[in-house]
Amino acid sequence: MTDVINNSTQALTDRDLAAMSVYLKSLRSEGGTNVPPYRYDPKASLAELAHPATSAGARVYTAYCMHCHAVDGKAFAPLLAPLAGNPNVLEKNASSLINVTLNGTHDLVIQGVPAPYLMPPYAKVLNDQQIADVLTFVRAGWNNGAPAVESSEVAKMRKATQD
Repeated sequence: MTDVINNSTQALTDRDLAAMSVYLKSLRSEGGTNVPPYRYDPKASLAELAHPATSAGARVYTAYCMHCHAVDGKAFAPLLAPLAGNPNVLEKNASSLINVTLNGTHDLVIQGVPAPYLMPPYAKVLNDQQIADVLTFVRAGWNNGAPAVESSEVAKMRKATQD
């Protein structure tokens, strides 16, 4: 998405945006997900983070993620991405989340101003199980309620991005 933002969508005119809106609204709805709207609830996550020794995902989050994404999962938007209620975190398919955790983000430049903080790559720092544990923690945390991530999914993505 970085290339799309850097080289395309940020330059859209109001007319372009209006045309895209008309087109997208014309598409047939697929019926929704029957999932209730996201509601922030930090209680369970805060309890796990208070005692990270009891949770492999909380241990990894505390060591590598919490300083940017915060204990409340809200980070410091818009400078750093919140994880609580983040559509990428809530997505049924975790591929994008696994990819960004393994490979980090690239330079994002909006209206000539570079993003001050990039997501670092963790492929060389964390093994497949650690990434699966932390992503499972994040996808369940703050009432996100998304499915767990398996280490085999991380291994498959790691192999695909190394080829």
